[in-house]
Amino acid sequence: MSRWWNKLAARGVLEKVHISIKIKTLPAIIALVIVGLSHVLLDGIIHSDIEPLRAFGYDYPFYRLINISHLHYILTFCGFVGIALMFIRFRWK
Repeated sequence: MSRWWNKLAARGVLEKVHISIKIKTLPAIIALVIVGLSHVLLDGIIHSDIEPLRAFGYDYPFYRLINISHLHYILTFCGFVGIALMFIRFRWK
């Protein structure tokens, strides 16, 4: 995937936004844990059949914690912030 992105970025305005071909182990593990846990947490807010805490009991206090539409807005906003930060980071490299 990084090779595809780098080819795409090299063709135009995004030439400074390249991704290293070699992925470091520790950042990859940290990202895997964060993404895995947050995905289960967010699915538990939306879906009633997700029971990530089943070993400790059947209640899941996060189900319908916030309105689903609001959650979608928050996640979309976070996505845009992440993309903006990526471009800002690579602009000053």
